[in-house]
Amino acid sequence: MFRVIFKAALLLFVSIAVVGCARTTTIGHKVALPESPIKQLNWVYKSGQFNVQNKSAQRGINDTLNELSTFLQTRLPAVFALNGIEVTTGNAASRYELFITPSHASYSSYGGSRVSLDMRAQLYDKTLGSKMIWWGDIHFFDPNAGMGTLEKAADKFAKSVLEQLASDGVIRLESSEIKMPEEKAK
Repeated sequence: MFRVIFKAALLLFVSIAVVGCARTTTIGHKVALPESPIKQLNWVYKSGQFNVQNKSAQRGINDTLNELSTFLQTRLPAVFALNGIEVTTGNAASRYELFITPSHASYSSYGGSRVSLDMRAQLYDKTLGSKMIWWGDIHFFDPNAGMGTLEKAADKFAKSVLEQLASDGVIRLESSEIKMPEEKAK
């Protein structure tokens, strides 16, 4: 009996380890070219809470969303800054404004806790009457919800958005390779 339980626990641990880390994918759509190169933008993250009937799912989704948004407050500006784009929050004088808004979430507890978040990103030029320049769909997946920090995931999230902005020709990067923050020594 002990062997069966041990093997099941080991299989569960290995499957969680194999599933990997949180992932972000971004699909973008350029609407117009910016009138000037974007070197600075104001960033607004419209956070909120999801209400679902299953309280365990609601807690898992909202905990993941809150942790991710907490890390994004510092990590997104850091990743963009390393690549020549200054990101501020609350800067009314900024010409360009990037909004990121969570729109949908799902939760699965089969084989562990997994959270998927869908978000919409929109980049506006405020000097042209808030003309939309770009919009993107962001999909964030955390296969190990509630099992650790999302700091690295926030870095990858920022990189995914920055890569798509550059790929769509909305932002010009200083280098062809996106620079990422150094990992802290353990």
